[in-house]
Amino acid sequence: MSLVYRWLVTITMALATMAPGLAEEFSFEAETVFALGASDFARGRLPTGARPEEGDWRANSSTKSLDALPLPLGEAWLEIGPEFVRGSLRVRAEATALPGKPIESRYGVGLFGDKGYQAMLVPAHQKVQLLYRGEPLAEATFAQQPGATFQIELTALYLEEQVYLQVRVLELKDEDDGESDDEKEESQPAIVHLDPHDRREMPLAGSACLIAVPFSGKPVQFSAVVLEKLTVSEGE
Repeated sequence: MSLVYRWLVTITMALATMAPGLAEEFSFEAETVFALGASDFARGRLPTGARPEEGDWRANSSTKSLDALPLPLGEAWLEIGPEFVRGSLRVRAEATALPGKPIESRYGVGLFGDKGYQAMLVPAHQKVQLLYRGEPLAEATFAQQPGATFQIELTALYLEEQVYLQVRVLELKDEDDGESDDEKEESQPAIVHLDPHDRREMPLAGSACLIAVPFSGKPVQFSAVVLEKLTVSEGE
C-alpha cells in the first residue's frame, strides 16, 4: 500500500489566543531550490550540495537514505543548498531514528544555519520543539513510537517586523486511515510562533540544514529532503 500521511495536530495553543498577527492568513508561492531523494543516496556517496559541518554522515545505498551515524554525545550537523539572507523559506525532510538504548535520538531540520531556527523531534520527552540558535522558543507534546518515520517541516516567513514560524510533523504510515488529501492539508501545524526582528543581533543568514543527536547507538536516517524559497503576500 502507498504511504498515508497523518498530520500530528497537537498545537501549543489556539491561534486566537496568541500574540496579535498570528491569526492573519498568508499566501505564498513556493519555488524548489534544492532537493534530495532516494536516487541521490543510492550511489553511496554524499550528494552534491550536502556539506557536513559536524558528525559523521554517510549516504546509505541499501536504505537509500542519508545517515547521521552515532557518536558519543555528539551532534551531527549537515548544511544543504544555497545560503540565504533574510529570506522566506521552507525546509522539510523525512527522517527515522532507528530505535536503540539507553537514550532515544533527537533530530530535525533547520533554516539559516546555526544562527537561525531549528525544528526538532525529541522522542525521549514526546515533544517537538522550535529553537532559535539552539534555545527553545516553543514546544508541543505528542506521542512518538520508536522507529517511526516522520516528515518534519519548518517554515519561516520573513515579514516586515517579525518572522512567522510554523512547524509541521507528519507521521508516515503504511495503512489507510480514511482521511482525504484535503483534510490532511488543512490539519493544524504542531507549532506556530512569531519572532520579532529586534531580538537578534545579526540578520538571519545561512543555509538550511539537517540535524541529529544519535544517542541510541543507531543512526538517524534522512530522505526526501526539499528546500523551497517562498514569495509571501499577507492576507486581508
